[in-house]
Amino acid sequence: MFANTAIIDPVLTYDLPEKDTLFSGLDSINQAIESIWNVNATPFTIDLATRSLKLGFESLPDLMNGSNCKTKREMMAECSLLAGLAISQTRTALCHSISYPLTVHFNVPHGLACAFTMPIILRHNLLLDDGRFQVLVKQLIGEDATTDDLSKLFDNLHKDNEVCLKVREKVKNKNKLLNLIPEMRTPGRADNSLLNTNNDTLISIIEESWNYDRQIN
Repeated sequence: MFANTAIIDPVLTYDLPEKDTLFSGLDSINQAIESIWNVNATPFTIDLATRSLKLGFESLPDLMNGSNCKTKREMMAECSLLAGLAISQTRTALCHSISYPLTVHFNVPHGLACAFTMPIILRHNLLLDDGRFQVLVKQLIGEDATTDDLSKLFDNLHKDNEVCLKVREKVKNKNKLLNLIPEMRTPGRADNSLLNTNNDTLISIIEESWNYDRQIN
């Protein structure tokens, strides 16, 4: 279903607590990147998602560093809007599919649960790049940037906001996640990524994501 009218009012976010700013911001960024590595992506949705990512990476780090600038709040609201428009066409993908049991069983906030596997799944999808990431990185970072720079951008977002640590505080034990692998393959989500997934792929993603903060330089 689609609304006839949507009112996006950043004023409503001016007093949003830090953790809710982070979790909703991570969700918006994840929606945007998932619509780019999506088998249902089109030039239109990729453009929306690219604009969303630009706004998200320009505003969320500042908001998390203590700036409550109204302009940054407006940028984050637009980031969320554009990401939502993009996934309304493509739907979300593997990060969201994996996130659902984390939230259901361990009460991991949705945006945090989506962000947990984001850098690893990005790296897997980069191996299947058909050119879309080459275009994205130049628009997002600069003409001389490479896909390695794109990975570093997401790595830094992940590490700076202690995503792995926050998830481990909720889940406690990696094996508890591995036991939920069958629940992580949500039809209409898990199969939307460029990356084809099976149980072995999911196990690898969870294993890599669990301690990813300790591997980032």
